[in-house]
Formats: sequence, C-alpha cells, structure tokens
Amino acid sequence: MLSLTLAALLSAAFPAPLAQDPTWLPAFGELPGVGPSLVPTEPEQVRAFAEYDDGTGPAVYVAGGFQRAGAALAARVAKWDGSRWGTLGAAIGGINANILDLAPFGGRLYAGGRFLALDGTLAFNLASWDGSAWTGLVVGNQFSSVRALAVHDAGDGAALYVGGDFATVAGSVPAAGLARWDGAAFSAVPPLPGGGVVEALFSFDDGAGAALYCGRGAGFPISRLDGGVWSDVGGTLDGVVRSFAVFDDGNGPALHAGGDFTLVGAQVARRVMRFDGNVWQEVGGGLPAEVRALRVWNGGGAPRLLAAGAFTQGQGAAADRLVAFHGSQWTALASGFGLASGQPVVAALGSNSQGELFVGGQFDQVDGEVASGVARFDGTTWRSLGDGFDGAVLDLTRVDLGGGAALYAGGAFQNAPSAPASRVARYDGSAWHPLGAGLDGDAQSLVRFDDGTGAALYVGGSFANAGGNPAVGVARWDGAAWSDVGGGIAGAVFDLAVHDDGTGAALYAAGEFSTAGGVAADRVARFDGVTWSSLGQGLMGGTVRALLVHDDGSGPKLFAGGDFEMSGQISVSRIARWDGTTWSGVTFGMNGSVFALASFEEAGVSSLFAGGAFTTAGGNAAARVARWSGGQWSAVGAGANNTVQWLGVADDGAGSALFASGSFTALGALQALRLARWDGNTWSAPGGDFDGVVRAAAPAEDGVGTALFLAGDFFLSPAGDSFLARRGPPTIVAVPGCGPNTATLGASAPAAPLGSALQFELQSTYAQTGLAVLYVGVPGADGQGCGLPLLGAGEILLALSPAPAPVIVLPLFFGAAEFALGVPDLPVLKGVEVALQGLAIDALAPAPFELSNALVARLGP
Repeated sequence: MLSLTLAALLSAAFPAPLAQDPTWLPAFGELPGVGPSLVPTEPEQVRAFAEYDDGTGPAVYVAGGFQRAGAALAARVAKWDGSRWGTLGAAIGGINANILDLAPFGGRLYAGGRFLALDGTLAFNLASWDGSAWTGLVVGNQFSSVRALAVHDAGDGAALYVGGDFATVAGSVPAAGLARWDGAAFSAVPPLPGGGVVEALFSFDDGAGAALYCGRGAGFPISRLDGGVWSDVGGTLDGVVRSFAVFDDGNGPALHAGGDFTLVGAQVARRVMRFDGNVWQEVGGGLPAEVRALRVWNGGGAPRLLAAGAFTQGQGAAADRLVAFHGSQWTALASGFGLASGQPVVAALGSNSQGELFVGGQFDQVDGEVASGVARFDGTTWRSLGDGFDGAVLDLTRVDLGGGAALYAGGAFQNAPSAPASRVARYDGSAWHPLGAGLDGDAQSLVRFDDGTGAALYVGGSFANAGGNPAVGVARWDGAAWSDVGGGIAGAVFDLAVHDDGTGAALYAAGEFSTAGGVAADRVARFDGVTWSSLGQGLMGGTVRALLVHDDGSGPKLFAGGDFEMSGQISVSRIARWDGTTWSGVTFGMNGSVFALASFEEAGVSSLFAGGAFTTAGGNAAARVARWSGGQWSAVGAGANNTVQWLGVADDGAGSALFASGSFTALGALQALRLARWDGNTWSAPGGDFDGVVRAAAPAEDGVGTALFLAGDFFLSPAGDSFLARRGPPTIVAVPGCGPNTATLGASAPAAPLGSALQFELQSTYAQTGLAVLYVGVPGADGQGCGLPLLGAGEILLALSPAPAPVIVLPLFFGAAEFALGVPDLPVLKGVEVALQGLAIDALAPAPFELSNALVARLGP
C-alpha cells in the first residue's frame, strides 16, 4: 500500500508523456448492490456471507437468490474484493434456486441451499468453489435443501457439518437432515432425537470441549452433540431457531440463539436468548419480531451482539431491522432501511478482516444510502457495494452557472456515485452533488438556456415535480433552486434545443405531447422565456424524438426526427426542417423511425447525419445511418445491422469524430457491439463492448485532466462501470528509457483511480528464479526519457534523491512476478504522479541484475 507520506513526495514533473491512443478508463464504478431475488417464496436478495481467500487475497462472498451483482451476471453468489464485484463461473442455477448458507472449509468455499445445477451439471443443494471452478455434491434431491453449514471438530478432525431437510447424501447414504463431510466423503452422524428440519448449526466450546449445537423448528429443543451423543439444551421452543452466536456480555462467553420463538419451555424468550450453562434467558427484553441473523462484531470498539430481522422496535426504542446489544440494552445501528415496495428485511450478517460489517437481505437503502440488498458499515458510515449510478444516465451537458463549468447528468437514477441525487446531478471534477430535491420522474434532456434573466439549466423529461414543487415535463435550475417553465408540458419531453429562428433565441421542446403551457402544440413547442407557442401545425402521426440545429448552407435551421409522417397537409417522413414559419420535408425522408440527429464536418463540409431504424433515406439505400449533404441522402459506409439510437460528435483524444450507438453488433464487416466511431472516411470500433446503448457524450474535467464521458442505459462499460463511462489517454504511461532495459513492467489497467487495487507484472528476459523487486520513487529521467545507465543492469529511471523505495519484494518464478498495490482513497493524492520500476535478480542468469522500463501513474480521480 502506498503511504500518504511516500505518495506526497512524488510530485516532481516527469518528461512529457508519450502520445497514447485513447482507451476506456475507470470512472465511477458499478451499479450498487445485487439484483432482486427471483425466488417468490424467499425474496431476500442476500442470505449469507463468508470471507474466503481464493489465492488472490481475502474477499467477501455474498450469496442468496439474486441474478446480478453490480454490473455482472452472477447467479446466486458473487465476490466483493473491496472495490468491485466478481462472478464465480456460471454459478448455481435451477428453478427457484437459492443459496442459504456459505462456509469456508479445507481451502474451498462451500455453498448450501436449494439448487439443481452447476454450470449446467446436476448438483443437488451443496457445492464447493476452489477459486476457479465449482464441484457439485449430491445432498438430498430436487425437493430438499441444505439450510445450515458449520465447521466442527468432534475430536476426529475438522469436518463440515451439513444440515437441512434431506434424507440422503451421496445419492443413497441415509442422513436424516444432518451429515458430516470431511472433504473427501460423507460419514454418519447420530440421528437427531425426534428428527425435524435443521435450520441452524454452530460449534462452541464452553470450556468442556467443543460441541455441535443444532437449532430446529417449533416443537423441538436446541440440541447438543458431544462425544457422539445428543442432549437437549433447555426446553422445547415454540418457534424456529435461525442463528447462533457466542457473546460475552461481561459474565463470560455464552451461547446466544435468535429466531421467531417466544417461549423455551415455560420461560419467556422473545426472539433472542442466552444460555448460561443451565437455563435460557431472554436478552435485553427481547425483540418484537423474528430475528433472522445473529453475529458478534468488534467494529467501533468493544464487541457487540448484533441481531437482524424485520423488527422496528427494540426494548421500546426505534430499532429498524438491525440492533446492537452492549450487555444491558439494545440500540439501533442504522437510522432506517428502506424498500420501494414491501417491508425491508435484514436476513444476513457478515464481516471481513478489515473490520467492516456487511448486512444483506431485502432492502434498497440504508440511512439514505442506496444499497440494493447489501450494504457495509465501518462503524461510522454506511456504504453500498459499488459506487456507480443506480439507474440509466440519459443525457449529459457541461454548463457554467457561475463558479466554473461542471458536468450535469440526467436520467432514471435516484442516486449518483456516493450521493443521493434524484434523476439529475452535478459533477465538479471531484464529487457528485444533488440539485436540490431533484425530480420525481426521469430526465431525458439537458440544455443551457438564458431566458433573459440569466443562464440556467433546463431539463426535459417525464416528471411532474422539481425540487418538490410543480414543474411538468420541463423544469429550470438556476444553480440554487428549481422553477416551473411557463406552466409546463402535458406529456413526455424527449429532447430540448436552443435555436434562434430570426425572432430571438428560444427553447424548443419535442416529445409526445399535444399542449405546452396550456397552448395546443403538436409534439414540438417553443418557449421564448415567458410563454409557450406551437410551431406551425406541429408534427403528426408519431413521436418527435430528436431536435438539432444545423446549418444546411442557408443558415441555421431546426431539424426534427422521429416517427411522425405529416405536418398539416405536408408530408414529412420522419424528418422535418423548420424555417421559422413552416415545416418542410428533407428530401423524401426515411422509411423507418429516426431516433438521433447530429451535425458533423467532413473535409470542411458540415453534413446532417441521421440514425434510426430505417433502411432507406431519400429513396437511397442507407442502413440505419445516413448523411444529408448537398440536398441528397447517402449511406455512411456499410451502415449498421440493427437500430442506431444515438449519434454524437466528440473528441476522445484522437480527434473529432461521429459516434453512433444502438442495438447493432456490426457495421459491414466491422464488429462493433453497440458503439462505433466514424472519422469521416471509415467506421472503427473504439474497443470493448457495451451491454446497453450510449445515449449522450460530453467532455469534462475529472480532476486529473479532460476526459470524454459517455452515458447511457448500459450496465457494463468496457472499463467495468455502469451507466457512465470515461474515455481518454491512459493515466498509467510506460517510459522505455534510452538504454537496454530488457525486463518489462506492465500494468493490468490503464489508470490508477483512488481507492483501487492495481496489479503489475514484471517479466524478465534472462532471470528465471530469484527475486523480483518493485520500486516506487520520484521520476528521474531527463527530457528525452533517458535515465542513469547502470552497467550490466540497464537504466535507472527513478531519481536517486530522494532514493526510490522498494515497496514489494517477491520470489521470481519462471522469469515473472505479479505485484499488487493499493492506491489510498485520499483526495490529497489526486493528480500526484507516481513512478514505478522493476528489478529482476537471478545470480545464475547472464545478467544477474535486470532493470525494467518505468511506469508513470497519475493518481485519481
């Protein structure tokens, strides 16, 4: 881990970086949390946690009934490495499949629940993951389940005990709801007295040796297995035992149990109780509704017993779904959990070696933080798992409303990265900020317009209120407050544009509406700063989806594209031009919908480009994208094999280009999944794939430099971000030096965002076995990129004053070594340049000391 002291030293200027092709850079992370459960009878998205090291470092594994984790498809189980989600193969499947418990054992991670298959192979209810592949075990059949896992040593070696409602294991071996797995085979466990379904298992040593405790449903006591003999622990319960934990309330460690019981024998014990070695006792006055999970957590000081469930009270005080017991009373650990529909439930508790608490269940927010099914707590602050937008970003614009230009985003989200922001947000280069209380419906279009009282941001979309006040379809943000725009528009607004048709600059709105400000206006309307008015007879027969101001050689005109057919008696097939008085067609129009318009200059000539679902334009073949120039329509290359839904002109660092996005996968012979770039001569793929459509693009400062941001409804960008992607030159740049530095140091990512975990690989030419050293320091090369020659080793590219520091030393295997470095999430480090260089050491190699190239990493954002 780079320390703040070390990183603060690395601020010396480095030679101008080499010219780099643009690439996809990490932006704001993934869609937070996990996707909803598809199991109607068990809707909790998350049911279990476990910390497990698959060989790449400890990570928290999350399981339940979900199908998505962050931006990735993840069937019922996923890995959270501290910054991003990861999947575990094709994982676990089957109708109504659900994972109910996780447990590391014998170097593998075991998952138990109700499922039928692993990567398409039958595997009933129990499986293990070794870090690269699943192995299935047969426990019960398709009608049974595994509900609890616990590692326990009964004196014959540690084994995994498996509990549930099954009758057999390994296909035919009898096992009445409980079995023992030693990592190679199942073995018998003495049958539980009276049978019943095993709901919870726990291994606890009360000082007389470890014993296995078992919780079942109503009508059964808690049972204890010791020396191969079962005994009852207290009386019969009137409800289910869901979870166990061992907690010391000051009177010594004791076994605690939680569930939906209220009595143990004749003793009152409402949902959570403590066994003192003789009898069960209610804990802290009990809880008013079912306890789904118990856990002892040491975060924030002294250990606390945590209880989670569906309750809203604890010992008479408000305690929303999660409470902590300090030894005398229950206290709330969160001010509130939320769920858009239904009652929130916390069903699982976990923690990691960094002391973070993880909670899971069925909820979509905690303490106002977006947290779909899962959240983490460091003792002070609740955070989601994934810091990206939680919904589509449909438009971007860069606007200066005083205080400098900022990037504004609008869409279907309710939370921006690490900040609640309802459908519209502002990015200042460092952080996202809400615009007051935001909007109560989706924002489709953003534009800057001055109505005579000063520049403001105008937003069009499908909403009825802005900032809590009425503002229908269109709203105005002046940098401090929202206001209505001329009485609003009664319908959806899909696009806004500012245009001067000769009578002064005005705001134009297009969409699916018939009135604006109470005035009849068919699909398109004009706002002069005071009132709305119609544009001639409007556009009829379908929605207007796009507006564009384009100079066709006769001065700027307003063009509209969509599904419409007519303007009064004038035929305008899906594309029309407004000259300030009337609408006219554009050379016979298209044979299919127009979704996007753009003005792009080729060889000094500005042409109008249209994208959509058409296959002809002006009667000429043009597959989904066409150019209008000189009064004629023509194809743009080979066109697209499916719908083009967005066009935009932007410079991604390789020059101005026309970008197209949609449902297409190819343009002629070019494979391009949903995004392509036209440079005026040919189409190219910008690299990487999108799983949704790009809807907008805008340049913005990101705290390190200027980058191109692209927004849309995609869950996953090429850099692994959701809904908002960033493109520009890489911020980790290779500097080769001038001498024979034969070893190669490479980075697994093109950028070094704060809070990220970076991977580097050193590959030597001569060395095979020995040591690999990664140095960090101040850049020391001159203006030509030359460093200090070191005879027989290469060139030192780090300054010797202050001396470079060896941050990692690893064994060298077959001439290679992989390093992992964490970048501290400290704003003071943003923009700091860090230089890295590798050294391979092998006394038996022709060159015993072998230096690599340098890497210069500019940290942030």
